[in-house]
Amino acid sequence: MVKNLFQPLQVHYLDANFQHLATHINCYASPGLTKLNWSAKGKLANFPPLSDVDAKSCTQGLEHLLSPYPLKNEEQYYVVIFWNLYMKKQSKHLIKTVEKYIRNKACKLVLVNNDIWYAETED
Repeated sequence: MVKNLFQPLQVHYLDANFQHLATHINCYASPGLTKLNWSAKGKLANFPPLSDVDAKSCTQGLEHLLSPYPLKNEEQYYVVIFWNLYMKKQSKHLIKTVEKYIRNKACKLVLVNNDIWYAETED
C-alpha cells in the first residue's frame, strides 16, 4: 500500500465520518494519447465511484498523509486530490475530471499539493 500512497496523483473519497470509500491512483488510470483516463470503464459514473484499490487498506496511511491538513466534519463527502506541479498538465486534467463528476454532490474538494514529496534536498 505504501507504493500506492506515494504516487504523485491520487484521489481519495471519504464520507462525513472520514471513512475511506474509494481511491484513484495515477498508476491505475488508463493511459491516453496525451492524458490519463481517470474514468475508464465507467468507474467514475456513480458516486461514490468504483475504487482502483481496496480503499479500506489506504485508511491508516491516508490519515498520516492528511494529518497536517485537519478536516472538519462539515460535508456529507470529502474528495481529496493530491496534485503537483511536476505533473502540471496531468494534475489540471485530474482536478477538472473530478470536478465534473462531483458537480451537484454534497462534497468538499480538498486539494493537497505534494511537490515537497518529490523535491530534492541539498546536502
